[in-house]
Amino acid sequence: MNKKINLWPLLFIGIFGFTFFMISWTIYKSSHANLDADDSFMQKYHDVDEKYNEMVLQSQKFWSKYRVVLLSNSKEIELDFSDMHLRQAAKNKNHADLFKSGKNDFDIVVYDKSSKVVQNAKIKAIFSSSTSDDQKQIVDKFVFKDDKYNSTLNVLQVGNFNFTGEVVVGDDKAYFFI
Repeated sequence: MNKKINLWPLLFIGIFGFTFFMISWTIYKSSHANLDADDSFMQKYHDVDEKYNEMVLQSQKFWSKYRVVLLSNSKEIELDFSDMHLRQAAKNKNHADLFKSGKNDFDIVVYDKSSKVVQNAKIKAIFSSSTSDDQKQIVDKFVFKDDKYNSTLNVLQVGNFNFTGEVVVGDDKAYFFI
């Protein structure tokens, strides 16, 4: 008596079980994700979503009056809002080696349109990994010295990162995104 065992039904049951497990796991993980914690522009994402056009107009007004430059690791980058529209790979190509692993001293210089240094700017920034909040650091302590706003950042590991923030001069406010 030679009985052949058909294994195809077991394969389909296994595929169905694995697919059902992955769907359940995805729903479980996404339901526990803390989406309200996203503060890329130092605001809740609901506020950014609601006021995005206002933020862009506010930033355009600021950039028409001022120029902001980031100096880090012998690189000079003009900060603005345009990187917001680039994908991560393009940003990393443009800003490679901006921050290195370990302690990074960096400067931000704010100029008015006549190239005079602005001394009463308020700057806040957030440094984070582009994939998680593991390296998230809020940088809000800047020391004004030698016509530059200086601060320190400790980068745990090199990789893709986001450096976002806001610059306020008087009533004018702008956002930058690297």
